[in-house]
This record gives sequence, C-alpha cells and structure tokens, in this order.
Amino acid sequence: GPALGAATAAALRAEVLTQLEAARACEAGAGPLSSVLTASASAAAATTRWDLRLRVTAPVAAGLRELLSAPAVASSLLDAAGREAELWELAALVSAPGAAPQPLHADTLWDEEGVLFSTAVALQHVTREMGPTRFLLGSQSLAAHDAFDEEGPGYVAASADSAACGLLDAGEAALYDGRVLHCGGPNSSPERRVQFYATFRRAAADGAGLGNEAAHSLLDEYRGKHTLGRLLDEAEAWAEGGERKS
Repeated sequence: GPALGAATAAALRAEVLTQLEAARACEAGAGPLSSVLTASASAAAATTRWDLRLRVTAPVAAGLRELLSAPAVASSLLDAAGREAELWELAALVSAPGAAPQPLHADTLWDEEGVLFSTAVALQHVTREMGPTRFLLGSQSLAAHDAFDEEGPGYVAASADSAACGLLDAGEAALYDGRVLHCGGPNSSPERRVQFYATFRRAAADGAGLGNEAAHSLLDEYRGKHTLGRLLDEAEAWAEGGERKS
C-alpha cells in the first residue's frame, strides 16, 4: 500500500508548493533552491523544474515520520544504507506544465557499495503526461556506467526494455540506489508534479562519489545532525503512540 496516507500526502503537497513560492521570491542563489538538471527548456525560457530543500515544518515532519514508519521503506533503507546512514537530503522535486525532459543521469559517481539511497514519494496521482521519473533497472553496475559513458544514446536505446516508469498513486514511494541511471520526463499535462524525497548517505561511503555540492538538497541547519537509525526510532515511537490513541 501507499507509504503516505491521502491526507498526509495532500497536506505535504500544499506545504511544498507554499515553500516553493517563498523560495522563488528570494534572491537568486538563495539557500532553499538546489541545482537541478533541465530547470528550463532553454536558457531564455521560464523555469519549470525545481529541487527545493525543505524546511521541517509540521507537514514535512509528519510526512517523514509516516514514510519511515512504513515497514517496507524502513527495512529497505536499513538493508541498503545501515542505521548509521546520515540524512543527506530532505527535499521536493516539482515540475510544472511545459517542463522539458531531463537527460539520463545518476545521482552519484559509481562506487562499489553505493553512496546514496533515496525514497521518493508521489504527492498526487502521477500520469504518463506528467513526466514521471524513468529508471534503467540494473544500471547501478560499473559495466552499465562504463557503457553509458562510452556509448551514450546507443546504450540508452539498447537498454530501453529495462526501463521502469514511476507511474505512482498519491502516497506511493519508489526506493532507488543513487547509482541507478534515471531522468524526469516532460510534463505535458496541466498539473504540477510534486515529489517528496529523503536520501541517506551510507556511513562508510567515500565522499568522493558525491561530486556535486550544488545538488546537495538539504538545508544547512539539518546537515550532519540526523541518522537513519535515530529517525526510524522516532518514527516507530510516533506510530506506536498513534496506535495507542486510536
């Protein structure tokens, strides 16, 4: 089932859009907006894609707690990143109508055991016209990265049968390894596509694989302060408290 309930997803979507409008009103280069591929269709075009570092307001905190209290999410993140993994990103991706497609990319350079592990949650029903994220399954391998670097479009064409499309319902989550090649599609719908995500950095990971500080989507005040284990413990306590009250 969904990782977030309908009410949580709706409240979080509204909060993301409120924070985005505030961030857009700030001066260029202000802290909340992270670097994102294909922010606009061209240098002269309006911005139609944003990566927003979220402030932890009540709806954001509720969304993160509920997400991490979902057993499948918790177990998958623990298996991949471990309890000591650091909260590396807490953010939202928003693509507006007219958003151009992104190039295929990975979130990190290749590393043998992986560096970043993310869970991304749709905050509304995602249709094909909204440009859902596409993933090339199995592309976290060194061989896949080498082939992509050497062959580019040829590798993509040859791997088309392994592509998965994030056609998610509101509250559903996709978990992925940052080495997996992926991209956001073009948004030809009249609706904004809003995706909440949390990323964890494996504690023993080599920081050299991260590469792009401009795309580190976590506000400075939250950096280096939260581990996956601590957040899971807090989510478990919250879930148990809710069950006792219900």
